[in-house]
Amino acid sequence: MVVDQSAQQVNGGSDPNYSVLDSADPNECGVVIAASAQEHLGQWECLLNEGQTPSITGVFQLLEAVEDSFLKEGIRWEILISVYIDLTLLGKLTYIYYYVYYVCQYKRANVFRLPRHLVPSHYDISLIPIFEDPYVAYGHTDIDLTYDSGADTGADDYTQTVVLHAKNLNFDLDTLTVLDTAPDGVITAMDVVGFEFDYEREFFKIILGTAFSDGGSYTVSTNYTSNLNVGDLRGFYTSTYEDEASGQEETLAVTQFEAVDARRAFPCLDEPDLKAIFKVSLGRPLSMMAASNMPIESTDLIGDMDGFVMEHFVESKIMSTYLVALFVGDYDVKTTNMSDRWEVSVLHQPSQADQIGLALESGAIMLAGYEDYFDILYPLPKLDMVAIPDFYYGGMENWGLITYAEIYLSLVEGDSSTFDEASVVEVVAHEIAHQWFGDLVTMKWWEDLWLNEGRFFKG
Repeated sequence: MVVDQSAQQVNGGSDPNYSVLDSADPNECGVVIAASAQEHLGQWECLLNEGQTPSITGVFQLLEAVEDSFLKEGIRWEILISVYIDLTLLGKLTYIYYYVYYVCQYKRANVFRLPRHLVPSHYDISLIPIFEDPYVAYGHTDIDLTYDSGADTGADDYTQTVVLHAKNLNFDLDTLTVLDTAPDGVITAMDVVGFEFDYEREFFKIILGTAFSDGGSYTVSTNYTSNLNVGDLRGFYTSTYEDEASGQEETLAVTQFEAVDARRAFPCLDEPDLKAIFKVSLGRPLSMMAASNMPIESTDLIGDMDGFVMEHFVESKIMSTYLVALFVGDYDVKTTNMSDRWEVSVLHQPSQADQIGLALESGAIMLAGYEDYFDILYPLPKLDMVAIPDFYYGGMENWGLITYAEIYLSLVEGDSSTFDEASVVEVVAHEIAHQWFGDLVTMKWWEDLWLNEGRFFKG
């Protein structure tokens, strides 16, 4: 969309739902929206005229600024958007701030949000990653849900529909069941009469033959296959490194779910405020180890898969889907104890045993220090930190299993500067602070990400 402030036209005046914000400030670019289409969210272009200089072009992101609710006609929302404009004609790079105004009608604020008629309480997730072509993970998930008849579902009728997030999952629909788990202990299988895949919104809809009961409890179960992504550092994906002893390439599997990629690994209600308890089971080859948010509870052989075992992990605390973490790889573990309630470990390549001392020591000191400072105990029995060769971010604060780009956990003696050491401590401090800011207390929606990433507290 092009907003021409000088000509007072939006898209050349072709759409009556959009008009230019009347402003005396030549540096203020705004648009009044009577009705908006989803395709107009994203990249916008403003043409400004600054006095005697020619018009210049800037690109900014139109941000979400409305709650997940119905909005009455005439309610006005104001967004402050900060953008870079390259004023090459003026010979400098500067910030310009724009106000964009919404005029919203009776329309759902964000059509990409889940309806809220089903609330999750518990997930039982089993995944077995396969480290060879076609690189998939075999999965099974049970989701316990409670129905709320008074929830906001917009104009749609979801009284007989389960809506889950799913992205690139291949469902075995013959195994899919929806059980009505009545309070009297009677479990009834509900008739599943159809399915619908909404690829744009990444919804998987299960259509039932009968309606939900208000306050009723239900369990959705299904087998499926997910991608073990190669070259895409999202969802459940592979990373590789060269083993220094053998010279061979080794492959591991790890997850990166923030913000909306848990749905790539298992069907779920993938929004941050829809917290639940997670019971995770993770298959691994005998030559590898497995880790998740919580400690291992038990280990079983996988009957039809020679050379594989299944690790069953302790149930998690209540948490968001984006904080679920999985790791499988041929790694070693180094552990330290500074508390009788928890332990801190670093998971690392075998050749890095002498490179992770600072990260391990600072991690334990930070965890104990935060407990004392916040006067809130760390609620989990362990904190693992794992060094990943291929990782998009500096670190990811998965509760109890923090993943890092390996440069922020490993220091090569004689080849690391004071700055490198400070960077390790800084990133470790930042991610462990998230165990409280973000994990224990989580924003309702991503527009409040400042609760996680705001720098009001940093170790």
